[in-house]
Amino acid sequence: MDPSDWTSLPSDLIRRVAELFLATSDVDYYMSFRAVCRNWRAATDDPSGPDPRFNPRGWVLVASLAGDEQTGRRCLFLHVNTGRFLWKGPLCSYTCVASTEDGHLVLEPASTNSRICLLNPMTGRLVSLPVTTAQFLGDNEFGLSHDRSMFATGSSSMVLYSFFDSSSGGCIDLTWDAVYNRESLFKVMPGMFASMVPFKGRAYTVNENGSVAVVEHNCRLDEKPEVTRVVTSGWNWMNDRSTFLVDNAGELLLVSLLASEREMQVFRVDLENGLLEQIKGIGSRAIFLGKRRCLSVDAYNFQAIESNCIYYIGDRFGFDCGIFMHCLKDGSHVKLFESSCVPEGPKSLARVLMEYACYGHHA
Repeated sequence: MDPSDWTSLPSDLIRRVAELFLATSDVDYYMSFRAVCRNWRAATDDPSGPDPRFNPRGWVLVASLAGDEQTGRRCLFLHVNTGRFLWKGPLCSYTCVASTEDGHLVLEPASTNSRICLLNPMTGRLVSLPVTTAQFLGDNEFGLSHDRSMFATGSSSMVLYSFFDSSSGGCIDLTWDAVYNRESLFKVMPGMFASMVPFKGRAYTVNENGSVAVVEHNCRLDEKPEVTRVVTSGWNWMNDRSTFLVDNAGELLLVSLLASEREMQVFRVDLENGLLEQIKGIGSRAIFLGKRRCLSVDAYNFQAIESNCIYYIGDRFGFDCGIFMHCLKDGSHVKLFESSCVPEGPKSLARVLMEYACYGHHA
C-alpha cells in the first residue's frame, strides 16, 4: 500500500484503533499513533485535557538518570501489567520532588517562589498547582518530602493527596484550583493512614486494625476532607501488625503481616458490603510491600518474578535483614538477598521493584 493511503483511512477506523491503546493503558502508544499524521490527530481525542483515560495508569517511576543543564534528568517508567520499560524526559527546568502511585510526577520549578506542577509524563500535560514549593513542603506539614502521595481522578474531580504521618494529611483539588491552606489538612484516629492507595478514582486508607476508609474532599463546597470508614474490622490491635492496601489488577486487596508469628494473610476488600474476604492466592500476580507504597505486578510478564508471592524487606517487620519472598501456596518464606541496601552494579528486577515500594522516586 502506498504510504499516502494510510493518512486517508476512515476516521471511525482510526478512532477504534486509538481506543484500543487507551483501553490497555498504553497511553504512550496512543501518543505515537496520533503523531503519524494530521488526519490521525484530527480523528482522535486531544490528550491535553483532564480526561482520566489519558492518565498513566499502571506506570510507575522506578529510576531516574541525572543529566546536565542541556540534557536534563530522564525518568525510567515501568508498566506493572505488561512489563514494558519506557524512558521519558528530559526534565530540564524542573526537579521531581514526588511521584504518585499512578505515574504522575510532582515537579519543582528551577525558579524560586514558583508554583509546583503535576506532570503527566505520557502526554506532557503540565498542571500548575496553587502552591509554592515552600508552602507544599514547609515543616513537612503536607508531607511530599515523605513521598506518600497519590493522585485520585474521578468522573468529576482530580485530587492530589499526600499523607505525612499515620494520622494526618492534606489535599489539593485540581478541578477547582482550590487554594492550599493549613486548614485543608485533615486528621483522623492514629494509625488510620498506615497504607493508602488510589482505587477507581477514590483514595482509600487502612489502619493497623484492618479498618478501611475512603478519603473525600470537595473544595468547591469549602468543606474539609472527610474520612469515612467503609470496612470496620474486628481485629484486636497488635503493635507488631502491619497492614497494606494494594490495587491488584482492578480489585482492592488488604495484606496483613503479623511479625510475631511471621504470618501473612491476604483479604479481598468488599466495598459494597463492607467486608474482608480472605483469599488463599493471587494467581499470576506478585505483590511488593513497602512502607511508602505497595505494588502489584503481573508476574507472567516478568520472568524473574515469582507469581502468587509477596515480596518484603524483613528487618522492617522485625525479621532478619534482607529481602524475602513469601509463597502463598505453601506458606514458606525465602530470603532472596542478604541485605536490603542498594549494591553497586546491576540490580535484579525484584530489587528494583522492592526499592520502588520502599523508597519511591528516590530509588
